[in-house]
Amino acid sequence: AAAIADTVTTKPATAKPEAAGLFNKGNALLESGDIVMARQFFERAFAMGAVEAAVGVGRTYDPVVYEQLKVTGLKPDPLLAMEWYMRAGNAGSSEAMAAIEALKTAAQ
Repeated sequence: AAAIADTVTTKPATAKPEAAGLFNKGNALLESGDIVMARQFFERAFAMGAVEAAVGVGRTYDPVVYEQLKVTGLKPDPLLAMEWYMRAGNAGSSEAMAAIEALKTAAQ
């Protein structure tokens, strides 16, 4: 896990073609409720340059998403969610900015 964390601390280069497949698989897993596996696919996609995958990673930590998906047995981490949303936002993701606002509203 430390190796993955090291690869995602900087802005990724141009996305590799396989990143889109990883991102799509992450979305499918997240929608089916498999948060842990979805996170792994999103992290790999982000490491390959898919900036939007940072939003996906954030969603796997986001208490708002956990509530929407009725997740049980896992604890959300709003600070990690915000960190990943900020990475995506800094790379120009409008989806990340909306997620940041939703997370701030939920925290109030």
